Amino acid sequence: MTTEKLLHQFEGIKETVTRYDSLLSSIKSPAVIYEEKTVEIRGRITQLWASWASTPASEISRLQDNVVDLGGRLKELEINRDANVQDEEKIYYQTLQKTLDALCYELLGLIGPAKIHSYLRNTSSEIPVDHASNNPIVTCQPPTATPQGTIFEEASTPSEMLKNNQKGSESQRWHTKGVLASCRRKRGVTYMRTVIGK
Repeated sequence: MTTEKLLHQFEGIKETVTRYDSLLSSIKSPAVIYEEKTVEIRGRITQLWASWASTPASEISRLQDNVVDLGGRLKELEINRDANVQDEEKIYYQTLQKTLDALCYELLGLIGPAKIHSYLRNTSSEIPVDHASNNPIVTCQPPTATPQGTIFEEASTPSEMLKNNQKGSESQRWHTKGVLASCRRKRGVTYMRTVIGK
């Protein structure tokens, strides 16, 4: 790769990360959305009370109605928040996950499979996981050519890789956009086996 292409690749990665950073920042949690709405309504109520002294007698009744209406909207927001908090948190999580997945796919496209395979070859070996640590240690074996594509394995803690499996399950398999992956256990260590399709 020439210097010019290397710099172009770096700029592409930087631009992509910057773009997704802005996108992720715009995705608000249910708690933030609720807070913004309540702050706005409370601010309007405060303004109405502040204008009470200068409000003509003929307008006092309308001002009171506005305050009552805003108070009702506050209560409605609180009720809706309590009733829908789990669904809204789920949607928020799914939105973040989809955005992060999209970022990862774009970065993988920019980096390229050759670079990824080169990294995997340079980090080849299976090292047991330190189960005393909360952070999984990930290691890889050298890629292996097969009719299905290139295979490599990553070691991680069972709690991370198989946390959604039923108790006693020894393997897990899934597909994602041309990537075939499976998990296996050996001496308390979980290895993720991945096939990158040709």
